[in-house]
Amino acid sequence: MSTTATNGVPRDLATPRSNGILVSLLSGPTVLALVARLGARVAAWWGDPIRFGNTVIVARHANVMEVLHRDLDFLIAPVNEKRIVEVNGPFVLGMDRSAALVLERSALYQSLAEVDFAPMRRAVHDEAETRIASAGEEIDVVDAYARPIAAHTATALFGIHGSDERTFMDVARAIFGHVFLNLSGDEAVRQRALRAARLMEAWFRMRSAGDARRIISAMT
Repeated sequence: MSTTATNGVPRDLATPRSNGILVSLLSGPTVLALVARLGARVAAWWGDPIRFGNTVIVARHANVMEVLHRDLDFLIAPVNEKRIVEVNGPFVLGMDRSAALVLERSALYQSLAEVDFAPMRRAVHDEAETRIASAGEEIDVVDAYARPIAAHTATALFGIHGSDERTFMDVARAIFGHVFLNLSGDEAVRQRALRAARLMEAWFRMRSAGDARRIISAMT
């Protein structure tokens, strides 16, 4: 069976729905909330932070904020550098202390400083209200709310468009799922992300080509 649609977009980019009620239950927000509460209680009893060899687990807000403000004191490359490089190449979220990190972070922060986020915040607020108002008695908070609003925000921020909205969301989800969630090294998840990454790169190249054409047009 072919895995490519007529428009050249792979059909197998979408993250499969989980099979079985147990898998769904264990990945649900209720269970995650219970785990978080249990972790907080254990941390309070044990004495936060909790150390296992070279790994330190923090649960209390003050400790978490301290870790976030001291991000250069800790290592992130052993956790996700390999997966980020596979789908994107070197990026700040997979780099430890280095000259490259200093340069890349500075460029990233300078770029973000130029962004006017106010219109995006208004657009997110307005779209959220519109979707809730038109939903009636029920709404799919993932597929009809969170994912499309996030996709529209990404389009506004980065200026890229997928071949269609569904493919765009599936590509982003496949990449995110591998980079940040595939800690077990599931090869099917990895291959899905690699296919998605090729599409994402193509969309960025299309945007760059469009920017170049606009610049040339403005100069002539």
